[in-house]
Amino acid sequence: WYQRRVRGMHLSGRFSVSQGTWYHLCITWSYSSLSHRFYFNGALIGSQSTSSGRRINNGNTLTIGNWGGNAGGWELGGDLFDMNFFNVELTAAEVKRMYDQGMCLSEFIRDHEEARLIRWEHIRNKARSGSVTDVDISVILRTCALSFYQRLINTAETLNRTQENLAKSEESLDETQKALNRTENALNETQQALKENQRMLNETVQTLQQLSGRHNQTEVQLQDALEELHNYNQSRNKWDWTIFQSEQFLNRTITTEISNQIKGSWDKVADKIVGFTITEELIRFWQAVDCEDDVTRPWSMLQSDEFMGKVMTRELANKLSGVWDLVSEKLIGVQMTEPVIELLSFVTNATNCYCGN
Repeated sequence: WYQRRVRGMHLSGRFSVSQGTWYHLCITWSYSSLSHRFYFNGALIGSQSTSSGRRINNGNTLTIGNWGGNAGGWELGGDLFDMNFFNVELTAAEVKRMYDQGMCLSEFIRDHEEARLIRWEHIRNKARSGSVTDVDISVILRTCALSFYQRLINTAETLNRTQENLAKSEESLDETQKALNRTENALNETQQALKENQRMLNETVQTLQQLSGRHNQTEVQLQDALEELHNYNQSRNKWDWTIFQSEQFLNRTITTEISNQIKGSWDKVADKIVGFTITEELIRFWQAVDCEDDVTRPWSMLQSDEFMGKVMTRELANKLSGVWDLVSEKLIGVQMTEPVIELLSFVTNATNCYCGN
């Protein structure tokens, strides 16, 4: 065995043994892998390939503790314990597990019970020859019992720790559940708040749309009003100060009498000239025939650009009778010289002042 299994794998020097110490040996082989593997104390220390098609033959005698029967000089000089043959090739992890369990293999054996082809308890009952004696395994059994008892203690401690951890986990789970419930409630409240905010936002958007529509309408109305105001301002008459350049007013001081003539002298006669085109001849004609109310009317006012050359309409007649109502009294005491007339014209145009009824 040593020649074929150890020296053939060149294992010499790879391990050493001492008397009185137990060692774990395991050899694996299968027809499919075609390889021997040699494990010493759970570690693979050598392997050897076998030829293809090689099988274990039937009909031979299995000899344990000797070579090929009772050949002298090949007896096993040591003890055997719990030797088993398996009908599957054990993996390196399984061999390592078997070694780690030591001489108390009950757990490993239980897990591989169906794979045990030749069992140690059966081998012990087979016929013996030579000097074969039973090993006192009481120490081994006590060791295994102590080991099993220690494992039970360890398992119980692990179970207790697990129960404590489970209790803590349950408490933590309860706290987590409570926190989850609080979070869910807060989420529901947030969702409700979001819905309310969305509703208010929708209402705000609708209000803004309505306001925008009203704003647009207001802008249109304002634009129309501005346009109407512009047209109105364009249509209204500015004070035409050039009328004071006539002989009737130029270089004369405006008195209360003249102010009244300017302001109200047209009330009765303005309607009579509606339909006439204002010309120099017409003005001279009316100056010649005008003797109503013993009032000297300022016919030179008709010489302004507002009236000259135009047909006297009802609108122009109204302007003629009321255009100076608001300003005539303010002119009392003013001497209508050329510079004064130019200054009044400039102020009216610069400030965009208009006369009103």
